[in-house]
Amino acid sequence: MTGRILIWGYGKLGSSIFQALDKANIPVSALIRSSEKVLDEEKSNANTVFRSDLPIISPNIMVDRLTSAELGAYLLPEDTVFVTLPDRLIVNAIESHQSDGVCFIHCSGATPIVQLNKGASGVFYPFQTFSGKTPVDWSTIPVFIESEDEKVLQKLEWIAQILGVKSIQVMNSANREYLHLVGVFANNFTQTMAIISRNLLIDAQMDQQWVVPILEKTALHLTDKNPWDSLTGPARRGDSDTMAKHNVLLGSKADLLGIYNALSSYISKHIPDSKKQ
Repeated sequence: MTGRILIWGYGKLGSSIFQALDKANIPVSALIRSSEKVLDEEKSNANTVFRSDLPIISPNIMVDRLTSAELGAYLLPEDTVFVTLPDRLIVNAIESHQSDGVCFIHCSGATPIVQLNKGASGVFYPFQTFSGKTPVDWSTIPVFIESEDEKVLQKLEWIAQILGVKSIQVMNSANREYLHLVGVFANNFTQTMAIISRNLLIDAQMDQQWVVPILEKTALHLTDKNPWDSLTGPARRGDSDTMAKHNVLLGSKADLLGIYNALSSYISKHIPDSKKQ
């Protein structure tokens, strides 16, 4: 592949892509901050990163550090810029920096591909959540790519293969947005249930660690081919007496009461007849 690789945004995803490219001996020429504020030591100290909770960049790795204001003058034809900024910033960031011969690749599931008058654009969407703290096994992550330019698609596929990705699919923006919705249910809402469980224990002055074993057991069942088989609880059994008692316990927590009843109703309506007890 010709041209340089740049990463705009060194957050959880940006740092994961950076670390994977470095491991594959693919140099990243520059990291670009989403903020215009850069401390002097960040530009002079190769061991400094933009966020202290993310992996430290080895002093042996030569990589330029830029602000978004400096990016325009830095860009060269054939550059590929991975944009790992928050969704709300992506379109304006790319449109305001488009340049002849430069390819901007965003990594958002919820953002359509950005149409440009200059250069090219594409999407590189890994369907996974990233912590930025642990090594990423890219071979287990499906990656969905999109571009109207066949050469960009080939570049994205090459980069995915370099990272070790085994499942690479071309997907349009509409289908990717739907997939992102699936991810919100699978990850964000599942994580929120764990947070709610811990908070309920804290509110009752109980040890929040008590819920950890059941969370771990639940996680093991999440990938079952038929999750209905491992689902238990009063909604599955049609145990209205127990659900009524739970409603009383949640009486002062209107938001949790709404969540409890909505999920219980969903289970009651959608559980297959063969799974009802």
